[in-house]
Amino acid sequence: MRLDYDCLLDLMLCVEETCTVRKMVVLYDVELLDRMEGHLYPLGKKPQLNDYQKALLAKYSNEMIIYHINYCVADELFVLYSKQLDEIKICDLTPKGHKFVGLLRSKTIGEKVKSFLKANGTATIQSLVEFSFSELASLVKKTFGA
Repeated sequence: MRLDYDCLLDLMLCVEETCTVRKMVVLYDVELLDRMEGHLYPLGKKPQLNDYQKALLAKYSNEMIIYHINYCVADELFVLYSKQLDEIKICDLTPKGHKFVGLLRSKTIGEKVKSFLKANGTATIQSLVEFSFSELASLVKKTFGA
């Protein structure tokens, strides 16, 4: 599976907007939930999806969302609270994750990162992070002549 810039950005924004000191993002692997109903959960008792997960699922497949979550955890963009068979709890973005999503939100850098991903279809999140940080450094240099 390839990285999807829009899915990555939407997922990171979801975590940033939802998490607080006392609230974390809880996402479910809906395919596993459906398969486990009647086994792990009594019929009709499986967990209900939050509105933010419903919004993500309206745009992206369950598999794509889970793939990007796993990738963000592995590249230390998310603070993971727990991961069970069908449930993932994310506490917040890491400092690196906050910096990265802030850069993606910038039109100048965000568009360059998106172009970089299109040109390098096999790019990793780490390469996108490094690219966005280098673009920021270039922008600072241009602006302040350092």
